[in-house]
Amino acid sequence: AFLFSIICLFTTLIFKDDFFLKIFKEPNSTLATLASFNIFVYSLYYFLKMQFRWEFKEKLYTFLTVSTSLIGLSLVLFGFLMFGPHLEIVIFANLIAYSYGVLLSIFLLRNIFSLEFSFDYAAKLVAFSSPLIPAALIGVSVMFIDRLMLDWFIGIDSVGVYSLGIRFAGLALICYVGVELAITPLLYPSYKTAEAALMLKNIFRVFVFLATISFATILLVAKSYFLIIAREDFLAVNEFLYLLIPAMIFTQIHLFFPGLWITKKTHLFFWLSLTTLTINIFLNYLLISILGLFGAALSSLISYTFL
Repeated sequence: AFLFSIICLFTTLIFKDDFFLKIFKEPNSTLATLASFNIFVYSLYYFLKMQFRWEFKEKLYTFLTVSTSLIGLSLVLFGFLMFGPHLEIVIFANLIAYSYGVLLSIFLLRNIFSLEFSFDYAAKLVAFSSPLIPAALIGVSVMFIDRLMLDWFIGIDSVGVYSLGIRFAGLALICYVGVELAITPLLYPSYKTAEAALMLKNIFRVFVFLATISFATILLVAKSYFLIIAREDFLAVNEFLYLLIPAMIFTQIHLFFPGLWITKKTHLFFWLSLTTLTINIFLNYLLISILGLFGAALSSLISYTFL
């Protein structure tokens, strides 16, 4: 993990200026460098934090997550009070917070690490995870292609309204809290047993129940929120939000269908993601010009339903 993170860091540093220019439309080498190191440190922090899941150390996991977040938030607030609101302060604060998280994780997990390297395990890990890298990149493309095509067909204002809808719909993922962290470590050691199948069945039933409540709650809250702020351009979110909420839920529903992971058929994720992206592009091209924002939301729902 450290080796691949180093490779990604150097790659990001080499192309940081060109990438930053394309995203933010203006050069800022300092900010791009900070962002590159922030991504590097966060990747190590996330990898180490996940080890607490596999060790079933939920209290340490919670302490690490909360303390890291509080340190980052405190540094941001302090920086804003001293120097004003700047993006560099946010990224630098996160860099310090994630560095703290990495050091604390190494200290707390010091007994499970050793200076050994196994080419056999490395080969198995690469074979398992290498198809997931392009699949993940395609997955990110699926998430953002609708906004790019909205900008192309309608304009940047429509992207803002649609992104607000995505934010509200993303609240539905709160029903995954706890489930996402626990289900994989619990399932992998015992997936062949009847108890594991029963556990997965019961968790899925609870998830469906919570997802339904989340669906209704978000629709009610969003409508009230838009009425209170009285922004007519934001009221358009109500027209397609009920499509985006199940679309967001479907993006994570694979947690309850772990067969491809268990049988190590991760190469299928690449083809599934590529097909989903193709469907999404085709539907966006077909529907946005006719239905606007509603067409983009409908395209996302159909694509993720297929997936």
